[in-house]
Amino acid sequence: MSPLDNRAIIKQLDTDNYLSHLLDAPEQIVDGFHLGEEITIPALYAQAKQVVLLATGEMLPVALAVQALAVEYARVPVVIVFDYVLPHWVSSDTLVIALDYYGTTEQVLVAFREAASRRARLLAISVGGDLSREARRVRAVHVPLSYGAPARAAFFYAFSCVAYIFRKLDLTELRESTVTESSVLTRSLLESIGPEVAQYQNNAKQLAEKILTRKTIVVGSGPLIGIAKRWQLALAQNSKAVITSSTLNEFNDTIINGLGYFSKPIEAPFVIMLQSKYDHPRNKLQQTLTYQVAQAQKIIYEQIFMHPSGSLFGEIVLAALLGDMTSYYVALLSHHNPSPLDATDYIRGRLKEEKLFE
Repeated sequence: MSPLDNRAIIKQLDTDNYLSHLLDAPEQIVDGFHLGEEITIPALYAQAKQVVLLATGEMLPVALAVQALAVEYARVPVVIVFDYVLPHWVSSDTLVIALDYYGTTEQVLVAFREAASRRARLLAISVGGDLSREARRVRAVHVPLSYGAPARAAFFYAFSCVAYIFRKLDLTELRESTVTESSVLTRSLLESIGPEVAQYQNNAKQLAEKILTRKTIVVGSGPLIGIAKRWQLALAQNSKAVITSSTLNEFNDTIINGLGYFSKPIEAPFVIMLQSKYDHPRNKLQQTLTYQVAQAQKIIYEQIFMHPSGSLFGEIVLAALLGDMTSYYVALLSHHNPSPLDATDYIRGRLKEEKLFE
């Protein structure tokens, strides 16, 4: 029997029951949507000429996924900033949305304060922390997240909430029926990749076994670029694996050239290609050509295409959930507890000792 099919081993390693958060994804989607419904957004915000999303770390894939929803609908540019510095053009005509789960991330706080000094229209989204206090100080709208889980386990909650806020800003088109359907689809997916499903029938467990023994590159294009990043972060944080993510163009222009030159096949990386039915036709052609090269050079290559998905929103949450469950299984196979992040906690703790603002 595979160790992934042994519940005793799972309980022994997952002492904090991180699995419960992953299995909660269908409820997260609905709860995040309802939180977004409750928020009152000033009409002036929807009239902004540009929108800037401040996000880094665990919330960066959320921002990228929401940006993907806005691409085909928003009439103004939506830009993501994940460092300390705001673009020079941010002004009173710009809506700046700070997305920081704990509300303590330096990059977001510095950029948010700078946006306030430029009299930008401000919206803050966090559980609390310094960001909520800063929002009160500058009289900005604050959305209080209330999902009781680590930030990396709250992707679905935050994504659904922010996506609905974007709908209120007329930056996306998102129906309640789409959210409900997506919640049902994620529950159905969990029934096929959950811990009770044996490895020989479980795609996530099979992927985990392949990732365990090889360097892995997760590739996404178009609407799934953010989900490729989500896979990378989940695998790094949960399973403590060193994973690379790449856009399709970056992969084909650079990385793929070195994959056929490993003298030992066991050292060759494992490539996971996330594919979307909502992608541009030329990206789909590139993926076909990439597959042909992979076959010719005997590259270890797996195509991931989420089905069924009646919307881009649904496809995004399904692809993210598959990555999360896979990362959890890699952690178990590596004999790691998925919860601790010792190095990250140390760095954040030391940064907190140094005052960010006087």
